[in-house]
Amino acid sequence: MEKRIQTYVHEHFSEIMEDLMGLVQHQGATSEIENLNKVRAYLKSLIEKRLNETASEIIVASGRNVLTTIHENERSIVLMGHYDTVHPAGKLPVILEEKSFRGPGVLDMKAGLVMGIWAVKALKDLKLNCSYPVSLLYNGDEEIGSRDSKEVLIEKVKDAECVFILEPGVENGDVKTGRKGAMACDIVIHGKASHAGNHPEEGVNAILEMSHHIIALQNLNHNTFGTTVSVGKISGGTVSNVVPDRAEITVDLRYKTIAEKERIQHEILAIPLLDKKTSKEVTFSEGSNPLEQSDKNIHLYELAKQCAQKLGFDLNHQFVGGASDGNRISHLGIAILDGMGAVGKGIHALDEQIDLASYQQRISLLISVLHAYQ
Repeated sequence: MEKRIQTYVHEHFSEIMEDLMGLVQHQGATSEIENLNKVRAYLKSLIEKRLNETASEIIVASGRNVLTTIHENERSIVLMGHYDTVHPAGKLPVILEEKSFRGPGVLDMKAGLVMGIWAVKALKDLKLNCSYPVSLLYNGDEEIGSRDSKEVLIEKVKDAECVFILEPGVENGDVKTGRKGAMACDIVIHGKASHAGNHPEEGVNAILEMSHHIIALQNLNHNTFGTTVSVGKISGGTVSNVVPDRAEITVDLRYKTIAEKERIQHEILAIPLLDKKTSKEVTFSEGSNPLEQSDKNIHLYELAKQCAQKLGFDLNHQFVGGASDGNRISHLGIAILDGMGAVGKGIHALDEQIDLASYQQRISLLISVLHAYQ
C-alpha cells in the first residue's frame, strides 16, 4: 500500500508544486486583510478544484475568515492549518530551485495546507478506506494567536476523532507531540521619590526592591519541569539624582502543563516584598495554554512512526516551545499530532524554505497515517 501512495505522490508532484506555487504567490501577512481575502479565495478554489467539494467560509470579526470542509454533526479526522503569514506581500522573492522552494510562508505553512488538500484527494483517487471522514480547517489569524477564530476552531473540532496540525515539522524532521504554553507577566513596584543627595533616607527605592524580585524570579526556572521564567524588559526611575519611586518589568513564562502554569503563577504572587514600605502590582496576560504531551498524542505519534517505517524512513518526536492552534484546542482532550507539515528552515526568516525531497516524503506519510488510523 505504501508503494502505491509513494507512486501516486511522485506522479502528481508537478501538480502539487503548481498548487503550492500559486498559493505562495498569493501573499498576505496577518495584518493585510485585503491580501488575505485573495489568499483565502485562491485556497478555496484549490479545495474545490482538487476535491470537488465546497469549502464553507465561516465569517469572523476581523474578516480573516475560516475555511472548512467539516460537516455538521460529523465525527471526522481534522487537518488543521492557517493561511496567514508573518511576511508582508512583496517582501520576499519566490524562488524554486532544484532542492528547495523559497518564499513567504512556504514553510509556515502553505506547504502544509497544500499537503492537506492532496492527502484527501489521494485517499479518494486511490480508493483508500478510512475509518472516519477527513476534513480541512484553515484559519487566517494564527500568527496573532487566532484571536477571532479561536472559538470557531474549538467549536469545529470539539467532536473530532483526532486532529493533525499541518504546521512544519522540526528542522530534523521530527513531529511535535507537545508545545509549551506561554504567558507574559507584568510586575510594577511602587516606592517613594526623594532627592538622592540631600534626603536619600526619605526615599524608598523601587528599583532596589525590584532587583530582589528579579533574583527570585530567576530562581523559579525549573529544568526538570521544562519551566522557563525570563525577565525580558525592565524600566524604572526618572533621573539619576532622584530615588526611584517606580520600577516595572515584563516576564516571559513558558510551561508544559496547566498545573505548572498555575503553580508558577502562585509562586510569582508569593514573592515577598523585602522593604515593607514598597507595594507591587502583578498582572498576567491571557497567554496560551500548553499543548500537553498526552497519551493520546503519543499514540498518534506511534502510528505515524509505524507508517514512516513502512515508507522507508525513521520518525521521531519532540516537545517544543512556541504555540500553534494545537495549544488553543488542547484542553478539549482530543488526540493531536502537530508538526505534520513540510520540513525546511528559516521559519519566519528571510530565507524561509522547504526541502523538496522530504516534501514528497511528508505528503506520503500524511496519506499513510490517515489510511491506517483506526
